[in-house]
Amino acid sequence: MKPRNFTPFCSSFRAAVVFGAGAVFAVLGPDRVLADSHRIPEQEAKLEPSSSILPLWPQDDLAAVTREIIVLDKPDDPNAIKRVILRPSLVIYQPRRDQSNHKGILVVPGGAYRRLYLTRGGYDFADFLVAHGYTVALLKYRMSNPAQSGAGTPLPIVDALRAVRLLRSRAAALGVDPHRIGVVGTSAGGHLAAGCAAFGDDGDPYAADSIGRFSSRPDFLILHSPVISMDPAIMGQPIRAGLLGENPDPRMVERYSLEKRVGRKWPPTLVVLARDDRLSPVNSYRLISAIKQAGLPVDSLIYDHGGHAFALANLRPPLTEWPQKWLDWMQAQAGALP
Repeated sequence: MKPRNFTPFCSSFRAAVVFGAGAVFAVLGPDRVLADSHRIPEQEAKLEPSSSILPLWPQDDLAAVTREIIVLDKPDDPNAIKRVILRPSLVIYQPRRDQSNHKGILVVPGGAYRRLYLTRGGYDFADFLVAHGYTVALLKYRMSNPAQSGAGTPLPIVDALRAVRLLRSRAAALGVDPHRIGVVGTSAGGHLAAGCAAFGDDGDPYAADSIGRFSSRPDFLILHSPVISMDPAIMGQPIRAGLLGENPDPRMVERYSLEKRVGRKWPPTLVVLARDDRLSPVNSYRLISAIKQAGLPVDSLIYDHGGHAFALANLRPPLTEWPQKWLDWMQAQAGALP
């Protein structure tokens, strides 16, 4: 079921090309149709909150940000649906006014810095958070293009920082406290979320673009099975290449190994992971250690089994407890924040 008032798509089907191994690529039209007889079995947000789409950058319009490339590796598995974003945006989901807790969450999906996985760690998080009173902004970000990344900053990080600013700039209109805005990220989205803490700033009061006057620093941070380090001893080449290119400058590897970027303004952080995570829980352990060494607040939910990027569906004990613990932790931040 599509959220009420969710009408972002342009009016014509663009193209569909089949590449081996069952992958299908297409630019979306209004019905998300890959071909006349092939509909995408995608699971969007199941609730019906009011929703809207905000282009991230002023030069983009609604028609631009709603054109996306679908990659369908496994046609019968909605969790395998991936997207390549041509123009970044925020999809805003709001609870009913009488159910709002006046807190905002930027949800940053993963995808190995190559594509976006929006079903798990995206739409499901939006459902869950909106049902508990949060206003959710789901980020659809661009992939890296080293030739286009201004001042050497990869495009995903540029987009994530902009997303926090944009959400904070709309806080009053959305009924959100601008000092109660968190970021949650999964896998590579966890790296982006942590990147907001590492590289966020207070905004430039003299910025010509009014959005640039707002802070890009989260008030709290939730990381699920996060990628944190670009260190080759920890992280495999594909994800590092997805963010920094095939042969990154060692200085870039150092800069975007975020366990080395913990500073005094790093926000309260919750890390959720499993010890059997195939992408190495060392990422999380190093970040937790760095935050503790800085004398800053960090909590963790660590399970023996669960694999990489376990989300909200099909959980078995003890993983069934983590969504409520996640909620309890976020609620506790309301009293901890200034």
